[in-house]
Amino acid sequence: WLPRQVPDSDVGLVVMAFGCGSFVFSFAMGQFADRCGHGAVFGLGGVAGLLSLVVAHAANVHLEPTNPTPKTLVPFYAASLLAAATDSSFQTGAQGLIAGAFTQSS
Repeated sequence: WLPRQVPDSDVGLVVMAFGCGSFVFSFAMGQFADRCGHGAVFGLGGVAGLLSLVVAHAANVHLEPTNPTPKTLVPFYAASLLAAATDSSFQTGAQGLIAGAFTQSS
């Protein structure tokens, strides 16, 4: 039923990009949260999430329906990495807010 047939190996690479991006961005977002605060991390995550949706939509509109090439799949990798940045920033920001709510300052 799907109009665009992307090989399973390419779908796996896009999902792998998300996992690797989440691993890398979790460290980067932790450093960013320590320097700029958890509110800034949420803002950055919102921007990254919006960009990931825009890139994924644009890539889907311009994808060849029957024979996608690796070059046409590059925007999907970018969208996957942006979604990973979104996920990492929201997790980091939420963990920081929860930790702040349950710790007492002396």
